[in-house]
Amino acid sequence: MNLDTGELLSDPKNRPDLKDLIQCDDVTPFPRISQKYHFYILVNYIPATDKIRCYESVTLVTQGDFRQVYNLPEQVSRWQGPISVAIHTPDEEFMYTLRSIQYLRTCNENSSEKIRRLVTFHLFFEQGHVPSSVPAAGNWSQGLTVDCGSDPPWKDAPRRHTGSSLKSDSLPYPINVARNVAKDAAPTYFVFPVDFQLFPSPNFTHDFLEMIRRQPSLLSRSPPTVFVLAIFEIKKGYQLPNTKREVLDLMKKKKMVYFHKISCPRCAHQIPRAHEWENAEITPGLKVFYTTKRRKTSAWEPIHVGTKLDPPYDEKQTWDGLEDKTTRMYGLCQLDYNMAILDNAFLVHEPGIKKGSHYSYQGRGTYMSKTKSLLKITKMEYDIIYEEADCSFVEMDGSLIFQLLVAAASWMLPEQSEQTGETLEAEPRIFTVPPGAPVTIGLIFGVPISILVPRLRKRLNDYGLIPANEREQFIGGVEAQGRSFQQEIPSYAPEDPMTALQLERIDSYFAFLGLDREYESCRKKFLCELAADPDKYYPVSDIYLRKIKSMTAAKEGTRGFHYLKAAKDGFNGDKSRCEKQFKTCSITVPDLVHMRALRVIQLLAKYLKINFTD
Repeated sequence: MNLDTGELLSDPKNRPDLKDLIQCDDVTPFPRISQKYHFYILVNYIPATDKIRCYESVTLVTQGDFRQVYNLPEQVSRWQGPISVAIHTPDEEFMYTLRSIQYLRTCNENSSEKIRRLVTFHLFFEQGHVPSSVPAAGNWSQGLTVDCGSDPPWKDAPRRHTGSSLKSDSLPYPINVARNVAKDAAPTYFVFPVDFQLFPSPNFTHDFLEMIRRQPSLLSRSPPTVFVLAIFEIKKGYQLPNTKREVLDLMKKKKMVYFHKISCPRCAHQIPRAHEWENAEITPGLKVFYTTKRRKTSAWEPIHVGTKLDPPYDEKQTWDGLEDKTTRMYGLCQLDYNMAILDNAFLVHEPGIKKGSHYSYQGRGTYMSKTKSLLKITKMEYDIIYEEADCSFVEMDGSLIFQLLVAAASWMLPEQSEQTGETLEAEPRIFTVPPGAPVTIGLIFGVPISILVPRLRKRLNDYGLIPANEREQFIGGVEAQGRSFQQEIPSYAPEDPMTALQLERIDSYFAFLGLDREYESCRKKFLCELAADPDKYYPVSDIYLRKIKSMTAAKEGTRGFHYLKAAKDGFNGDKSRCEKQFKTCSITVPDLVHMRALRVIQLLAKYLKINFTD
């Protein structure tokens, strides 16, 4: 939905000063010791030398351990504004951290001065893991020497917490404590929480604040707005792009992809209307491309610019238990926040496109189990505090017992060839199933893989349709057989707001299958075949077609109209009609849906009264 964002002040002479627009108080970054739960926090332990007024910039808020600070030179170079850094420093890591900071502030002729001027460091550690010595803030560097000709202190150093090393004696990484420490100590009203591995597009702070001056209504707190940036991964060996045009060029050359598109499509980092964002006119400066909400069934957890007034991160959640931003996004939904996607700004992860399983689960089971229990409690508490709204958690992990039940039954059930009708020998498949009940549509899909395995794999990309490291091989195998997979993206007329909402949900369903917008013909054929034989493909057909039926008011020429027409073609005909209508795509529903798993789901639904929802 395209929400009204107020009048634009196109004439610079008519734009108010930021000092008058942003009602905030300046922060004096004096060093102090704070205590929260079982953590000791050294706030502003190493402050930046520049004094920043609360209205004149945006603070980049980041966190991690000393092994990740090597990215600071690139971050400070691109950001050109204040950076607030919280570093977890238990036990001996405290001294490694001090040496690493000294190295950064001294040994890089291109960035050391900027780091001294712009970066403030906050250190924290747990009770029971207090360093052997903690110098007073003003004396932290006394007696501390670094050899700029040697390797940096973070190289080959030991570590204790699981954010770095999954060992039985390691500490969980309190990522949300770190986020809140860095956010709360930021000197400016606007804050931008990111991880150490993420790099913003250059000139962002200037362009962002000019956008605020040009459109003061964006500061409204009724409802509040956060500003979302598209986020990408880039192949190793390539320079980080500086402009959106460079991003699009690298994407066209297959050198950049949306964040976790390959390793975890289910992780919901791609912005809504991504295709339209890519094709939007590139103009100077920055503006809001599209404004939406984080709705009930959305798993979207965008990285965004906000303010210090926004809800805190839930400090009960750790990096090790996953889903560390889930409760905060739930809170933003409850408070009816606007999500304003920016047109020419972006984030890029440090080079290297992740192709394996998104998460390493080794050593995390206890933390993940604890997280799930905490999420249930927190949801009830948030519903009281924020007043229950049309929001929900979207859990990311399935019930192991249910997975094993479906897996075992799937191998025992025979499958028939779509072409010959003969019974096929049971074939090992890679597939995933949902988190308990209700069962969500996206997690019952799977496809055959080219390298067969004799057992259900222990570690998979739990949210994708194929293990990510085998997806390219699978698609290559399909195309090698002369079967179409990727098609040209057609042009459609603009959608009305209500249809656009439904299309966002449909797009998320297709993302589970790996059918991005490049595969429009296959998308329509898929809908046609579901409508032609809905009983065979229940509950997949039920959930997809339920959304399609809600698009009856879609205008001719829109994408919603074409999806609805494809479903009607199937409803009024049969599979052969779908084959004829969409002959440019020879992919069929059974190529994408794990049919044996689907049959097990149907049996469970029948006898266990499982309710399937989207």
